[in-house]
Amino acid sequence: MQSRLITFLKSRFNRANRLYATPDPWHLETPREQFRFAETNRLIAEHIGEHFASILEVGCGEGHQTQYLEQLANKVYGVDISARAISRATRRCPQSKFSEGDIFTFHFTEPSASKFDLVTAFEVLHYLSDDSLASTLEKMCELGAACMVSYVEKHRPHVDPHIRKIPGIQTASLSFTDTRYVKWEVAWWKN
Repeated sequence: MQSRLITFLKSRFNRANRLYATPDPWHLETPREQFRFAETNRLIAEHIGEHFASILEVGCGEGHQTQYLEQLANKVYGVDISARAISRATRRCPQSKFSEGDIFTFHFTEPSASKFDLVTAFEVLHYLSDDSLASTLEKMCELGAACMVSYVEKHRPHVDPHIRKIPGIQTASLSFTDTRYVKWEVAWWKN
């Protein structure tokens, strides 16, 4: 199964780099996304902890949410499958460390703890197949003392069955209305 996952992720690398030919392809500088970043930080502080030595952000993209996570940690480590996104994240957040890859292949040049205080995957799980999603959640649990994920409500049928299997799971919903109503599901747990 691991080799099938790597093949799947490699195909995503090429698509992600094409997507990031345009800066901010996800429109993460909008008030809607800034709201999500701030609310995610609030949930982390209220339910997991106010400050961490280390956070691993899976699917960090160009570092938009990394800027918020830096407020909660001594060091944020970000991993993304797009080299272009990593380059932009490095410029946006020079105090954080970034690596091109995925949760199974990332590598940082400096030594880090064997376990991160918090591992996050915001708005990335819905891109994964069922097998890949299950493996990713398992790896997150292996790497983090605590974990948090978020996804748009419309992806609940795909993501929720995997999330609900995790012992001690807690959830919340975030809502925002601008030109359209958007609702996110946020889930967190301690390992």
